[in-house]
Amino acid sequence: MGGIIRGIIAPHPPIIVPEIGRGEISKVRKTIDSLNLLAEEVQRIKPELMIVISPHSPFFYDSIAINNDQPLYGDFSAFGASHLEFRFDNDLSFVEEVTNAARTHHLEVTPFTSRRTTFGRYGGLDHGVLVPLYYLARNYRSKIVNVSISGLDYKSHQKWGSLLDEVVEKRGERTIFVASGDLSHRLIPGAPAGYSPRGREFDEKIVEIVRSGDLASLTTLDADLIESAGECGLRPLITLHGCLDRKNYQCEFLSYEGPFGVGYLVAQVNTTTSFT
Repeated sequence: MGGIIRGIIAPHPPIIVPEIGRGEISKVRKTIDSLNLLAEEVQRIKPELMIVISPHSPFFYDSIAINNDQPLYGDFSAFGASHLEFRFDNDLSFVEEVTNAARTHHLEVTPFTSRRTTFGRYGGLDHGVLVPLYYLARNYRSKIVNVSISGLDYKSHQKWGSLLDEVVEKRGERTIFVASGDLSHRLIPGAPAGYSPRGREFDEKIVEIVRSGDLASLTTLDADLIESAGECGLRPLITLHGCLDRKNYQCEFLSYEGPFGVGYLVAQVNTTTSFT
């Protein structure tokens, strides 16, 4: 059976890459262990395609962006590890098909390449894509499609997820959707986005939602709470819900920690599709 058969929720701090984090990785051991577990699952499932949504890919206020490069390329030179280079096959036929389908659903999608975007040059796959794939694509390589979030409302992101799933089902490809995003960036004094006591409240709420499996409630979170949290993972999570809300699914919480003031959540969403 084709379609999106698994959702993965993954954080993307470069510090969890051992060649970058070095001695600090002992503080994020839960996150690393969980991602290694999911890497084993990817190897077992052997998807034909992984769609990765990153909040750090090119951002447009009124349009979703989708990567049109072939091959997809990126490295960690911005984090002092230029020797960590990655190339993946892009599924350009999927990119074209979902772009055309979006237009019929009155959803704006803007293709981009490493050569240019509407606002200038794009430097390749960002760390929101590369950090999860450092683990998830370690033992098994499928084609990769890279999409972004946008300034559109939550309903549009849910619609985007649903559209991605529709195209996958039509094509019959076994697909994993990776929602890359960190939770609050304001957990402790000195955190990257400053401190807010509501940062912890936001993260606890997201963990509660994932544990319960009630992903639909992501769109009903208090706007002030979201603003106070300083997060980058909510729209990827809502898109993930759009991918799977027509299916029977079960959320599996794996880990959460925030030693550096940013919340790192790892989980998977399993559908009733058999993998055997």
